[in-house]
Amino acid sequence: MVCVDASLYLRVLMPDETDPQVRLMWQQWRDASVAVWAPPLFRWECANGLRQAVRTGRLDPDAARKLLLDMLGAPVGLASVDELLMSAWHTFVVPYDMPAVYDAAYLALARSLECELWTADRRLYRLVGKALPWVKAVGIEA
Repeated sequence: MVCVDASLYLRVLMPDETDPQVRLMWQQWRDASVAVWAPPLFRWECANGLRQAVRTGRLDPDAARKLLLDMLGAPVGLASVDELLMSAWHTFVVPYDMPAVYDAAYLALARSLECELWTADRRLYRLVGKALPWVKAVGIEA
């Protein structure tokens, strides 16, 4: 079981952000039937990444719509953020002085599932990576 954030999945999904290491890891998880989890905001963050790619001319709207449908069908289980909010706040947001509360949702979910969190978010990894060895990063130097 693993938890992933939108920054990692967008590297699987989007043609201009494709990372061979991430695609291989994703395929290995699928082949091994690894359960992949995220908080519901995962879908909104992925959709926002697609929207930004359209706005900056990296994707045309039709391609973004297709990728949005692909993302909606992705084998990612969604857990309730409501159950995790207080844990996220007290365990991560306040102690790590996190600038974005939604990043803590991924941390709280991985902690509650007792699994690794995989991210491609440099800011998040640099903030907590050394203190939380179960937070793993791709494409980021320690």
